Amino acid sequence: EVVELLERTAAHGPSRLVLELSEVTHFDYRGVKPLVGCVARIRAGGGDVKLAGLSNYLSAIFRSAGAHDAFEYHPNVEAARKAFE
Repeated sequence: EVVELLERTAAHGPSRLVLELSEVTHFDYRGVKPLVGCVARIRAGGGDVKLAGLSNYLSAIFRSAGAHDAFEYHPNVEAARKAFE
């Protein structure tokens, strides 16, 4: 669902998006690689996606899926927004 939402948003032109994940308790590792591909397409189109609020558990999932270096991680949405400046 996250990838589909990002794809629809990116279809409207370059976007700077923050995925706020502090309330997410689980992320299926099989969804990480499609997310990385989606974000790569967004970046190729002039946009960007940053992640905010990842728990240690979610960070471990991203690391184990080989995607830890594919994203910028921020403690909260405000920090992620500032990183766009």
